[in-house]
Amino acid sequence: MTKRSPSSTRTTEYSAWSNMRQRCNNPNHPNFDYYGGRGISVCERWGSFDAFLQDMGYRPKGLTLERKDNNGNYTPENCVWETRHAQQRNRRCSILIGGLTTVEASHELNISQTAIRKRLRRGFDVFKPVGYYCLGGTKTTETDVKNVRSLAAKYGVKKGNFVRIQRELGLTYGVVRNIMLGKTFKCIK
Repeated sequence: MTKRSPSSTRTTEYSAWSNMRQRCNNPNHPNFDYYGGRGISVCERWGSFDAFLQDMGYRPKGLTLERKDNNGNYTPENCVWETRHAQQRNRRCSILIGGLTTVEASHELNISQTAIRKRLRRGFDVFKPVGYYCLGGTKTTETDVKNVRSLAAKYGVKKGNFVRIQRELGLTYGVVRNIMLGKTFKCIK
């Protein structure tokens, strides 16, 4: 690693230090409202770039300045050099589900972020299998869906048969109707 002049204003460390101070101290900075405007400040020691560099060290390639506690101040105990990916987990707007962000949960569960947000708004467990929840707050299993479809094939998809199948399986009328009409649980074959 090439040693740089600690006072150089052309280093990435100096840029990080200067930007940190501007966000917290300059009301005209475009991001002031998210930092200084929220009460986030820079510790007195870091008024000096040399002290900042002594505490943080040189910035490793690909990392940027991060506060461990997103609501905490810029202090040696609260700051690290971190990847942008890791920083995405530490945002005020990040929703963590079982330790995963919505993006990570979306990839893990193979469902859209929109579906995850809807499940969360409704108070559902996003890790339950598709079909566990349905209209009316009942819990419908994949077996229930298959049984409704089997009986619909046997009795026919007529309004009168919705009630017959509902009573036979102990499901709500709305659940049976929506399954029989193909409005819900389309992903269950």
